[in-house]
Amino acid sequence: MSADARRPRVLMLTSTLPRWTGDAEPGFILDLARELNTNFEIQLIAPHAPGAARTEPMQGVPVTRFRAGYAVSYVPIRDGIRFLLIIFRVGTLYSPLKTFLPIATVQGLFGLGYYAHTYFTSGRLTLGTILMRSWALTMFLIGLVSERITQLMYKGTSGGENSP
Repeated sequence: MSADARRPRVLMLTSTLPRWTGDAEPGFILDLARELNTNFEIQLIAPHAPGAARTEPMQGVPVTRFRAGYAVSYVPIRDGIRFLLIIFRVGTLYSPLKTFLPIATVQGLFGLGYYAHTYFTSGRLTLGTILMRSWALTMFLIGLVSERITQLMYKGTSGGENSP
């Protein structure tokens, strides 16, 4: 049998390892592995880094690098819309009236503006005005009901009656 076959095997997993000789990343794990390599058969596993080889011997210690996670990309419009939806959901969860009241107010003002426009141009009240105003009222009432449900959900929490 060869000398390597009789040495115990040690697997070292680390999150910190220099990418190449002279790298700024601390090399204490590599130093430890190099010292242990005299009595043990060492296999060092570290995260992959751009510019580093997937497998290579470093100072006599075999190093294998693994890729973790998945590639992440940022698409401004899609991810921006997702971010706004998350903020909207959190706001609706903890204080729904703060979300529904501005929407109902804007909708009501649009209805009022449309009424002023149709009154001065044709001198009548249109169904569009009635529809916009009733949507605004419905939005406001949904906000009130949601706010009450939220208060009931958090009524028994340690933060008090009105805290989320």
